[in-house]
Amino acid sequence: MTQAVSAQGDKIFVKVGGTWKRILEMKSTPEVGEEVSKIDASTLDSEVKEYIKDLPDQTDLTFVFNAMPLSADESNTQLLMDLSRSETYEWKYQLSTLGIQFIFNGEFSYKVGAGAVSSVREISLTIVPRTRPVEMAISETYSVTYDPNGGTGTLADAETYDSGALVTLKENTFIPPEGKIFSVWSTTESGVGASYDESDSFRIYGDVTIYAQWVDE
Repeated sequence: MTQAVSAQGDKIFVKVGGTWKRILEMKSTPEVGEEVSKIDASTLDSEVKEYIKDLPDQTDLTFVFNAMPLSADESNTQLLMDLSRSETYEWKYQLSTLGIQFIFNGEFSYKVGAGAVSSVREISLTIVPRTRPVEMAISETYSVTYDPNGGTGTLADAETYDSGALVTLKENTFIPPEGKIFSVWSTTESGVGASYDESDSFRIYGDVTIYAQWVDE
């Protein structure tokens, strides 16, 4: 059985390098000659055509939404282009009106539609779960934990952040391992995830651990 559901306020996230990235929806088109920064992008709404087959069973989820220019801030088109179609990612689908979310691992594919001359191009995103989606309540606040990753000491962030808030990373105060100096912060222990300098910022969409990265003196 296929159910057509309202997607008012729904949100889709994909975890990239240990950090949740939100797939934004374009709400308005800039006037001719206007900068792409004028685009209004927020969460998915009733313009999104979303179809669910017996969620949370393992079946495909298809979303259709307006494509954002590659140069736009947090472009949904650029985000999907940066993903590898041969990899499996962790996805989070929030049904805001119900207060629940589903988290699962899955493969994906997408297509960019041509559209009419007067209309915005659309992206069709299909996610095929490879693990059974886990249902849980949506959390409204998240925390940041700093890990010395071989260093010593403590660095606490007692603040809680609203979903989508801008987090500014702290200055490193960990004591480095012998013969090492601090390099960057990373979202993974190995350093293969997103990397940030001290005082860099990122948007938070889930609890995150930030790992110190050390290099030889």
